[in-house]
Amino acid sequence: MQIKERKRVEKYGEVFTSIREVTEIIDMVEHEASRIESKFFEPTCGNGNFLAEVLAKKIKTIEKKYIRNQIDYERSLIIATGSLYGIDILKDNVIECRARLEKICHNAYTKQYKQKSKQKFKIAIEYILSKNILWGDALTLKSVKNKKPPLVFSEWAPINESYIKRRDYTLSSLLDNSEMNKVVSDEGSSYFMSVPIKEFKKTHYLDIPLNEYC
Repeated sequence: MQIKERKRVEKYGEVFTSIREVTEIIDMVEHEASRIESKFFEPTCGNGNFLAEVLAKKIKTIEKKYIRNQIDYERSLIIATGSLYGIDILKDNVIECRARLEKICHNAYTKQYKQKSKQKFKIAIEYILSKNILWGDALTLKSVKNKKPPLVFSEWAPINESYIKRRDYTLSSLLDNSEMNKVVSDEGSSYFMSVPIKEFKKTHYLDIPLNEYC
């Protein structure tokens, strides 16, 4: 059992899963963990043990497929990072988790493109993680900040070539079918889709942070 402080265990039940156990669990879903676009959500992410392991596996896939093309590599790493979501009730864990995932991305990126690395790409990664790793309560589905607003996650959907479409959803709408719209496909099958609270225009993956203000 790994802990930071006894008080945190008593108040929040905070216990960290060991790296060995994390690896064993992620290996059980190796196929999905290695898929670049496959989404993972950790409702009590701590400092990111599970998310870091998944990101590392996604990066291995990216390196196998796109190592010779910097644009494809960057775009794929944006999509992979945008597929990871986490919540933690303790702010220091959230800060540490974001920083940990950023470091994994930046180390992998600069290792391959040290002389050609782009600051805008690094900023985009940091921005996505600020929207995907949230300080909140997974039980109430609300932020821990003042007035406790609903938790909102962003979807980062690839459109074509180098463009990304961002849609924001409340976490409650993603978990509650009553807040979803029924959609019927062209083939006649039906499924439920969450209703975004905000949609952004498609944007180049390097300009994702700028789209916030458009």
